[in-house]
Amino acid sequence: MMVNRAGSALTCALSLFAFGSLATAAASNGVDLSVAGDATAFACLAANNYSSFAIVRVYRSTGQVDTNAPQTIIAAAASGIADLSGYIFPCVSTPHHNATGVTCLEPAAQVGDATL
Repeated sequence: MMVNRAGSALTCALSLFAFGSLATAAASNGVDLSVAGDATAFACLAANNYSSFAIVRVYRSTGQVDTNAPQTIIAAAASGIADLSGYIFPCVSTPHHNATGVTCLEPAAQVGDATL
């Protein structure tokens, strides 16, 4: 949900389309983000009643901290979302990852790296 000023309306519309199923499945509406979110995006979501919670990816399956997470969490909090959580997409050692040169840390180290 990387938003620039020119694409804010389109991004908001796409976000609402993507998250539309949440409205019928739960009593509260929010977002799960694996991309950067800024103040404009969260203002759009809040204006459309998607402001109960935000869950932000803080660790990537490639074995790296998600550098978008801190600013996304700050933007979510500034927009008034009080229920904020982060999630780790763990890096696991598999033949595929090893073939592509990804080195995964032990699970506890991944959690330590992802702690903001």
